[in-house]
Amino acid sequence: GPSDDSYALSSGISIPPSTRVPGNYSVRLYVFDELIAEKKFQLKNEVRSNAPSVSNVSASVAVYKNYDNKTGEKTGEDSVFIIKDKARIFAVADLVKLPAERDQNLEFVFDWIDSDGKSFFRKQVDLLPGDTLKTISSSVSITPDKRQPGNYKVKLYLFDQLLSLKKFTLKPE
Repeated sequence: GPSDDSYALSSGISIPPSTRVPGNYSVRLYVFDELIAEKKFQLKNEVRSNAPSVSNVSASVAVYKNYDNKTGEKTGEDSVFIIKDKARIFAVADLVKLPAERDQNLEFVFDWIDSDGKSFFRKQVDLLPGDTLKTISSSVSITPDKRQPGNYKVKLYLFDQLLSLKKFTLKPE
């Protein structure tokens, strides 16, 4: 007769912020190409109860063709960039109203989003207590082998709170 043995299946994924973006996901179980179960779930950013109050911190992000970290010189601010060999795009955030006295790192994250709405690069920039930086930056390559034409954006977060968003377009050479 039929057996009533039961078996458990398990699977997992890693969910660090560098590989997964917050959003709605689902896991599906197939047997011989037939869907037999689906479970939807949501990934959220970690809520940090010990995060300092940063409600008055603000920043504005702009994108440039060139940025010199040492001198702070920014050139070629635009919203349309040409995809070409050896080309990069720089996101530079001017920070405003940083708390002068703080005893904790401020964790900023630049999140680069492609024209499909997918995050393709994240860079965390930590300002340590005592740091007096007023600008922070991140850059990505916009060479033909890395990027496709389309509408992109870069978002700047402080402790998972969106501070600024800048849209830009990449066009073929």
